[in-house]
Order: sequence, then C-alpha cells, then structure tokens
Amino acid sequence: MANNSKRTSQLGIAPTLQSNDRIVVLTNPANTTIANTQTIVLSNFWNAIANNLPGPYANDSVANTNGIAVKNLYFDVNGFIRIRMS
Repeated sequence: MANNSKRTSQLGIAPTLQSNDRIVVLTNPANTTIANTQTIVLSNFWNAIANNLPGPYANDSVANTNGIAVKNLYFDVNGFIRIRMS
C-alpha cells in the first residue's frame, strides 16, 4: 500500500463548509501515550462550542436595554456572537 500521507500545509483548502463536513480533532494531546486523532462533524463541533461558551447570553432587546455594556460582546439564543452598539 502506498504512503499517501501529507502535511497539513499540503492539504487542499475548502472554499466553503457544509454541516456534514468533518474536522480533525486530536484528543488528549498532553498524554502522548494515549493521544488519539479523530474526526467530528462540523455541526456537532459548532454545537459543542456554542453549548460551552461562557456568557453573557441575551436576546437583542435585553442586550440593548440593560445587562450588556455598550461595545461589549454577547451571545444570542442561537449562539451567534453580537456586539451592543448603543
């Protein structure tokens, strides 16, 4: 069997992403004896990030009236990062 290994810099660049695209994940990298390379579907990766981000969380009406300082970031209920402008 041929060795088709490539460096990361030699891989193609995806111009767009789809929810079922996969991302390479190195689990437990600090422990070289049991470090493991796996993949995760992009939609699950995003959900894991969105569900573990520290707040503040707010809906737009709350963020614009109280609780979020002007020019500060917050997360809406969909996990999108927003900034309070006024």
